[in-house]
Amino acid sequence: MRHIFVWMYVFVCIGLSSAETVPIGKISDIEASSTGFGSKASFALDNNAETRWSSGNDRGPVELKISFKEECTVSSLRIFWETAAASIYDIQVSNDGRSWKTVSAVNDGMPEEDRIIKFAPVSAKFIKIVARKRATRWDYSIWEIEINPEIEKPRSFYVDAVNGSDGNNGRSPEKAWKTISRVNREMLRPGDKVHFKRGGIFRGFLNPKSGSSAGGYITYTDYGKGDKPRILGSLNKNRKKDWRRVNNNIWVHSPKDAKGRRVSLDDLISGKCDDNGILWPEIGNLIFDNEKSCGRKRYSLRDLVRQDDFYYDEKTLDLYVYSEGNPAEVHSVIECAPRDYRETKPSLTLTNKSYIVFENLDWRYYGRNLTYYGANSHHIIIRHCEEHYSGGSRQPGLPWSDKMRHGGGFSTWDCVHDYLFEGNLVRHCYDGALSFETAGDNSEVYNITYINNIVMNGELGFTYFVFGKNCKVSNVLVANNTFMNCGYSWGSGQRPDGQLGLGINDFSVDPTAEVKNFRIVNNVVYNSRHFSLRFQADVADFDYNIYYSTTGKLANFMGKWYEFIPYNQFTKYKNFLGQDPHSMATNPLLDNSGRLLSGSPCIDSGINLEEVKYDYFGNPRDSRTDIGACEFIK
Repeated sequence: MRHIFVWMYVFVCIGLSSAETVPIGKISDIEASSTGFGSKASFALDNNAETRWSSGNDRGPVELKISFKEECTVSSLRIFWETAAASIYDIQVSNDGRSWKTVSAVNDGMPEEDRIIKFAPVSAKFIKIVARKRATRWDYSIWEIEINPEIEKPRSFYVDAVNGSDGNNGRSPEKAWKTISRVNREMLRPGDKVHFKRGGIFRGFLNPKSGSSAGGYITYTDYGKGDKPRILGSLNKNRKKDWRRVNNNIWVHSPKDAKGRRVSLDDLISGKCDDNGILWPEIGNLIFDNEKSCGRKRYSLRDLVRQDDFYYDEKTLDLYVYSEGNPAEVHSVIECAPRDYRETKPSLTLTNKSYIVFENLDWRYYGRNLTYYGANSHHIIIRHCEEHYSGGSRQPGLPWSDKMRHGGGFSTWDCVHDYLFEGNLVRHCYDGALSFETAGDNSEVYNITYINNIVMNGELGFTYFVFGKNCKVSNVLVANNTFMNCGYSWGSGQRPDGQLGLGINDFSVDPTAEVKNFRIVNNVVYNSRHFSLRFQADVADFDYNIYYSTTGKLANFMGKWYEFIPYNQFTKYKNFLGQDPHSMATNPLLDNSGRLLSGSPCIDSGINLEEVKYDYFGNPRDSRTDIGACEFIK
C-alpha cells in the first residue's frame, strides 16, 4: 500500500522566563511510536525545515517522546501546525518514562495553527506530544522541534544572490544568505521578514511558511536598489556539453547527476540521487535569449520539424530539441521551465497556508501556475509583484486529452478567503492571468480582491468558475485593473483547444451556487483577440468598465444565450443583460505600459471605491478616479 503524507510543522518552544533554554546537547533521545517510509524521529530535531519525521498509517494515538539527559523545567509549548494537524492532542511530562502527567490538553487544533500553550512550570526528564485525532484525513508529521528558544521579537533575514553565503546567519545584509534553499530551511516565525536583494537572480521554488493572527504576517520582500529580485523556476541549459546530437537537426539533453552518470525516473522517485539540475517531471516551455522567443511544445520525436520545436519524454526524462546547430550555440540562454508537483518544491503552493505577504518580487519561468491551488488558505497578500512566462506544462489526469496544457499567473482553488492581489504585473502566461476556481462541493470563497493589476498578453485576463455543488461566493472585487492583448501570449498558437483570447471569462458557474456582492468595475479590457467578455452565467455586477478591440467582438454569451455581440452594438449588450450601465465601448488610449494618454476617455470616468486609494504606481487616486490600473498624471 502506498502511503501519502502531508506534513505538519511543529516548533516546540518549551519555557518562559522561568525556564532556561534546553539545547539539543541536553537531549539524550527522541522516539516515535510510529514512523512512515523514509523518515526518522531524529529529523524533528535536526534544525532543518526540509526534513521531517512522519507517522505511519496508524489508527490510534501517535506519540513523539523527547528524553532529556537530566531533569529540566518546562512551562510552555509553541506549536505551528501545517496541513496534517491534530485536532485533539495532549502535552505530557514524566520523570521516569512510565508514569505520565498531562499538563495541557488541546481539543480545537486546526491546520496551519500557531499556538502558544502555557502551563504551570514543572520539572521533567521526558516530554511528549500525544496526537489523538487528526484534523485532516492525513497522517501526522513534524518538520522541526525547538526546545525552550527565547521568545524573540520578529526577525529580518537577508538573501544576496551574489555576495551571500548559506553559512551566514542571514540577519543582516552583510551576513546574508545566498539561496532560496536556505530560506526554505529556516523555521520562520510569525512577524518575520525575508528580504531578497534587488538586482539578484535566485533559482528555485519558494516554500513559504505561515504567519498567524496573533503573531502577524510572514513577509517575503526586497531590499537595496535596482530591478526587483528575480525568482526563476527554470534551469538554464546553455552549455554546449548539455546537448548531444541524435541525428540531423535533433539534439537531446539527458538527465545526469553531478558525476555525469545517467539518472532514471526511479532514481529520483526513490531518492537514490539528488534532483539538482535534473529536468523533471515535465517541461512546460523553453524561453530563449532573455524572452526573445519561446519553444514550441510537441508530443513525439517525429513532430520536431522546425527550429526550437521540443519534445519531453516523461519516462526517460530526455529533452529533445530541433535545432540547426547545437542549441547552446544557436541561443545564449535556454531557460527550461518545469512543472513541479513535488510537495517539497512547489512553484508557490499556498494550500493550507495563511498570513503571508509577498511584495516587490519578480517570478519567471514556471511551467504551471505561479500560485497554485491554495485550497483552505487565507489572509494572503500579493502586491507589487511581477510574473512572466508561466505555464505550458501538460495537465495530467484529464480523461479527454493527454495534450491539454495549463498554467497561468495568480490563481486560487476551492475554499479560500481574505486574498488581496494589488498592483501586480502579469505578462505572457499560458492560461488565466488572474483567477479563482472552485471545484469542490460546498466550498466557500469570500473576501477576494484584485485591484490595480496590469495584465499583458495573457491568454485570459481574469477568469472564474464554480464547478462544485452548493458553493458560496461572496465579496469579490475586481477593480481598476488593465487587461491588454489577451490572446497574444507566448502559447497562443500552441493550444490544443485553440486560441481563447478573452479579457474577462465567466467559464462556468453551477446553478446551485450562491454568489453575492461580486463586483467587476473600473477595468480596462483592451485589444482582446476574440472577446472582451465571455459569459456562462450572469452572477457578477459589471459597471464603469471600458472595452475595446480592433480584432475581436465585445461579448460571447454561451449556453442558453449563445450570441456574439460586436462593439458597435454595445447598447444591445447593455439592454440584453442589464449590465455596464455607465461603461463604454471605445478606445481607452493607452501606451504600451498601460498608462493613460492625454484625452483618454478613462480619465475621471470611474467610480470611487474605498478599497482603491492608490494606482498601480502608487499615485493617489483623484476625487473622481480614472478607469484602469493607472491614474492619469499630467
